[in-house]
Amino acid sequence: MYTEENIISNTGAECGFGVKIITDYDTIMSMSKEKLTDMLYRKKFVLVRGLGQLSAEQFWDLANMFGNGPWNYADYDVGKEPCVYINEEKQKALAPYDNIGKTAKALGDGEMSWHIDIPLWPDYAMPMRGFYAVSIPDNRYGVTRFADRAYAVPRLSAEDRTELEKWRLLYQSWYQPGTSLTYIPVIQKHPYTGEEYLAFTSFNNSLKEHSHDYYGWKVHGWIFGAERDSVPHNADIVSWLHKLTLVPENIYDHHWEEQDFLIYSNVNMIHARTPLRSDLHDKPRSFHRLNVFNSWQEKK
Repeated sequence: MYTEENIISNTGAECGFGVKIITDYDTIMSMSKEKLTDMLYRKKFVLVRGLGQLSAEQFWDLANMFGNGPWNYADYDVGKEPCVYINEEKQKALAPYDNIGKTAKALGDGEMSWHIDIPLWPDYAMPMRGFYAVSIPDNRYGVTRFADRAYAVPRLSAEDRTELEKWRLLYQSWYQPGTSLTYIPVIQKHPYTGEEYLAFTSFNNSLKEHSHDYYGWKVHGWIFGAERDSVPHNADIVSWLHKLTLVPENIYDHHWEEQDFLIYSNVNMIHARTPLRSDLHDKPRSFHRLNVFNSWQEKK
């Protein structure tokens, strides 16, 4: 059993990204790592249904079919991110992800603004990220929204492209704020496909609507400045990049079902999450979660 279909955007038409696969665990595990990795980079995220109930180690083994494989316990420890061993002898670990308790990056019921995962961290930047839905109490809440950062580039006017080529965004390390300070040009190329994309996230100090308000503190996260033709600016340009990218035909809203496996490329996929309502439910919203090295990154 194996079928593929393209993802449908919020306009009801096919997105330019994403593929949904219906298959069983043994079938997808019999596919080649190279084919699955190529599919992920070209489609930008892969959703798999029909797998049935997976153990944590089966989830890890499936994620290992992509790129250079999952992070191990020591990789998570570099970022001081809580994780748990699922096979200590083989150094297999994952980061549980719940809306309750003290699991990795537990967010409670809060909304999460548009962002990509780990855009700047030497040797670990922009990992692929895989999830397996263990428990979903109500898929009307906690909807994960996806958009492709490459969408706007071929649609730019010559004038707008010339303007964007003058800008660089000042990133810092999320895990060690104030370190790894790096100016990154707004227009970048994907290391595997060569496709151009807009290198932005919403965790920045913009005063505009797409800045990330963290307990009233705007200057928190990865982007905290910009420059145009080497002249320093704040990061308000990020709001324009959002407006170019976050349009209905480029947004897919994923309503999670239990036993969904989803893996996406952070080079392309900017994503967000709608709020939860734990007060309405009698079980948690829980996932297995892994970061996965890209094929151009050395596995640690």
